[in-house]
Amino acid sequence: MTRINAVVLALSLAALAGCSTGPSTGGLNHTWYLATVDGKPLPTQADLPDGYQLESEYLVFPGDVRPRSGDQPSGLVTITEAYRAPTLPVQESSARYGYQLDGAELHINLCPMGALCIMQTELVGSIGPTTATLTHYLGGQAKSVYQFVLMPAMPD
Repeated sequence: MTRINAVVLALSLAALAGCSTGPSTGGLNHTWYLATVDGKPLPTQADLPDGYQLESEYLVFPGDVRPRSGDQPSGLVTITEAYRAPTLPVQESSARYGYQLDGAELHINLCPMGALCIMQTELVGSIGPTTATLTHYLGGQAKSVYQFVLMPAMPD
């Protein structure tokens, strides 16, 4: 084997050793904006008490989280919502929740961190290159379907 072939082989093996065949959340390392709830564009009253209206919602997944030793990718997602109460201006709330990615299926546990939730509530669904369709489950019962779209990264 020539010296050049040996160097090329060594570099190829080193590159392969650094590759992972498991799932990556690289596609989650973005901001995802809510486009529709149950097929209705925002603003909408979906999943809110009478008179309240959801103005906007977005998910922010910080960083690229990769599985360790065969585990499923998981981490924290920040969910920010803006809603309007009947007699008040738009209010914004933001909280961090745990998520887990199982292949292309995303699970976001909507029980606040450190809280004891009696009834499980989560967003579950598929995530693709530019859209995510997540169903809100409350106590195992499907509620609303949320359609998120990927917000392209802004240039520096």
